[in-house]
Amino acid sequence: MTKRRRHPAPIAETSKAPLPALPPHASVGRRWKFRRDLVIYVAHRSGLSQRLLADVFDLPRSTVQSILHKFDKYTARRAVTSSDGDPDVLR
Repeated sequence: MTKRRRHPAPIAETSKAPLPALPPHASVGRRWKFRRDLVIYVAHRSGLSQRLLADVFDLPRSTVQSILHKFDKYTARRAVTSSDGDPDVLR
């Protein structure tokens, strides 16, 4: 069995959607949870598995998956053409 490293999908610089913003009066706990979720999202985009992230943050895998889905809707989803001319759709 061969291990394959997952490469993050490129995001077009001009089409980035803003991340979900916290209100200025957010509590300390809510800010901590947002930062934790953002770290999970960025780590997953860098190639770490959901299972590893769940173990590191002591969360159920379903919670990690819902965090990724929550942040995924804020990333750009547009077709990008690769160098060989085939369209490559970002997740």
